[in-house]
Amino acid sequence: MSQTHFTTKVRCYKHLSETERGQIQAMVALKVNVAAIAQALSRDVSTIYRELKRNSVDQMDTLLKVRKVYYADSAQKKYVRARKNCGRTYKLADITPLLQTIEDLILTNKWSPDAAVGYLRRQGMMQHPSVTTRTLYTYIRMGLSRVKPLDLHLQVRRRRRRRSPPIRESTRENSIDLREAFINERREFGHWEMDTLLGTRAKGSVLFTMVERMTRQALIVKLADRTAASVVQALDEMACTYGERFSQIFKSITSDNGSEFAFTSQMERPDHTGKKRTMIFYAHPYCSGERGSNENVNGLIRRFLPKGRALDALSNEVLLRIQNWINSLPRRILDYLSAQEAFAAQLALLS
Repeated sequence: MSQTHFTTKVRCYKHLSETERGQIQAMVALKVNVAAIAQALSRDVSTIYRELKRNSVDQMDTLLKVRKVYYADSAQKKYVRARKNCGRTYKLADITPLLQTIEDLILTNKWSPDAAVGYLRRQGMMQHPSVTTRTLYTYIRMGLSRVKPLDLHLQVRRRRRRRSPPIRESTRENSIDLREAFINERREFGHWEMDTLLGTRAKGSVLFTMVERMTRQALIVKLADRTAASVVQALDEMACTYGERFSQIFKSITSDNGSEFAFTSQMERPDHTGKKRTMIFYAHPYCSGERGSNENVNGLIRRFLPKGRALDALSNEVLLRIQNWINSLPRRILDYLSAQEAFAAQLALLS
């Protein structure tokens, strides 16, 4: 028994295929009415009417009269030609000056496409609001820009398989589990992350890096060695630099479990008021994501100082230039403000 009453549709919003056009031609030649053709192809009647109206061609009969005739092959050719011309065209011709400005920011300042677009939009220099980060990446992949994938640092990185971090019990009194929840939400200024960056595996100078969690301001200091005493000395020098405001600017610092951060009490050393000048927290082992801002900055530093390069001969001037480049980079997470602009705004609120 055949089923004649059903609600399931065979297809929704699908273009006619070449096979269906052949069937339409055959049924039109047999003088089948449009409603019957639509039912046979499980199509709407208006679909068949539109197809016959658009793709029928003029044909002259033996009496020299012109009439409309439908041919499947010519209808398919017209369809293919129309499909090639549909869709939006590229904006290259209209945005050439803007594209050159963005390319200069990427190639000269070593910014990402997103940082360049966000900076120009924030400065009111984006004459074409439709130009987005995705548009730029599309042009770069298609070879329509002077910028190549090799010019983008993260574009050529190998993708690593993500693994869930191991869950371990805290082995320190100052565990990150005891850190206040509002610090995790980055709503308050003055909470930092710190780490050390090696040059070579041999003994020698290392870089001590710190990042403020709210503004993403980075500090880079060269240490003589990777010892706890050198880290304490670096914090003592920062305390001398910032004076009484040190405890307001450095309310807490989160580090990994490296031996160079073992002198907790000396890093938290009381200030002139007798209170701890800062609070030290330790992330879980093998959970670098708990110090994500610091790891991101370390990755930016590695663009200039790759692994295996000795740091003993590195001058403070070079370190300052790297630090200034990182802190002047427009950040999407800061609404395309730079870290130094956000940091300066927070410092102004303290005074």
